[in-house]
This record gives sequence, C-alpha cells and structure tokens, in this order.
Amino acid sequence: MTPQQLAALAQALENVQKTCNVQERLTVDPVGVVRRYDHPEACELVGLLAASLAFGNVKALRAAIEQVLERLGPELPGVLEDRAATLRRLGGFKYRMVHGRDIGRLLVGARRVQILHGSLGGAFAEDLSDHGSLRPALVAWTGRVRQHAGFGGRSDVGRRGPQHVMSDPSGASGCKRLMLYLRWMVRPDDGVDLGLWKRVPPAVLLMPVDTHVHRIARNLGLTSRRGPSWLASEEITAILRQIDPADPVRFDFALCHLG
Repeated sequence: MTPQQLAALAQALENVQKTCNVQERLTVDPVGVVRRYDHPEACELVGLLAASLAFGNVKALRAAIEQVLERLGPELPGVLEDRAATLRRLGGFKYRMVHGRDIGRLLVGARRVQILHGSLGGAFAEDLSDHGSLRPALVAWTGRVRQHAGFGGRSDVGRRGPQHVMSDPSGASGCKRLMLYLRWMVRPDDGVDLGLWKRVPPAVLLMPVDTHVHRIARNLGLTSRRGPSWLASEEITAILRQIDPADPVRFDFALCHLG
C-alpha cells in the first residue's frame, strides 16, 4: 500500500469511526451487556461469557447471554466458586452447539484462574511476559482456563461445545471471539471497550475478524486471504498498525457495525 493509499485509508476509517452511533450500537453489541457491570472481576467473567457466545444471530446471542446471567443470578462471581451449583443453575441451557455444562465449566475455570492470579488479566499479563508475543501467551492463557474448567474429559469426546466455547489459538483459526474479548479488556475505556487489563499494551492486539469484517477488509485491500484466519488477522492488523501503532484495533467496533 502506497503512502497516498494509506493516508486515504486512514481518513476513511476515521470517518467511519466518527459517524458510528456508539450508544445505539451498544444496545445490540454483546459488549453492551458487559458494560452494565462495575466490578472488574464480574466484568472479566461476563466479558468472557459474552465473547464466547458472540456467534450467530445478534438478537439470539444477546438473548443467550442474558439467559445465562439470569440463571447465575446476582451472586456473580461468588456462585462460580461452587461448580455443582453453577452447573445446576445452567442445566438445560443450550445455544447452538454450546450447552450449559460447557459455558458453566468455562466460567468456573475462569473464576479459578482469577482466584489464583488475582485476575484473568493478571494471568494473561504473566503469560505475555513469559512468552513475549500474543499467540503463545494466548495459548498458555487459554490452556490455564481450559485446565481449570475440566475440558477434555471422556464426556467431551465427540462434542463441539467445549472446543467452540473457547477456541484453540494454536490452530489456523483467527479466534475472532478471543480477539474480541482481548479488545474489550485491553483497549482504553472509550465508552465501548473497558480498559481493565492495563498491564497489556493495546499495540499487541490483533483484529477480531469474522466473515463480515473480512469482506470489508478485502474490499479495502487490507488482506489477500480468502477467508477469516489467523494469517488474515495478522495481515489486516499489520496495515492498521501503520495508521496507529499504539492502538491498531481501535477501528474494529465501527467496522463491525458498518453496513
């Protein structure tokens, strides 16, 4: 991309961001649910829930998130310290291939990581410091959560839910929902993202890329990849990083609500 093309792209992205009706879009975006909570521990857990279910029809996924939160009740995060009670409350829940026992174990595992490391962000910051870059840090961090969740047992054989609810960042997938979660937690509080993980710099983030964002990115010349993938996210972010090295994913919210 030439300097002139990059300048034109930057101006176009700034215009998209300026014209995005944030308050209106928050009523349908899953991060709007997360922003209802004040306590950082609750925000981390509700954010993980919301990001994990952020696939499919927007109204349906918002309804699924709300249903889980209603079942868990106001005792969040304390209820997640009781595995049996959590799974009992989420019994019968299903959203697409994800069952109550999948999302329940994920949240129980995440709560355990919070207790052991002070916060989910603290655990991720440790992994980022140990591994030096985003992908291996994310592999380590998701491994922690999955281990404490108890995923991978005999009862999970042949089921998609446990794998789908938390993607594997060591594969080819762009892990859109994990990238979305990181964006919410890491980027500064701008009325959309929450800025809770202050030990993690926004510069390390990758764009969350689904089919909609990928199509826009292809049209803008940000990637040559034919579909969403980790490599596509890296290509897109590499160009956005030329526009804003410190905060390359700041246009994501506006772009994903474009069109």
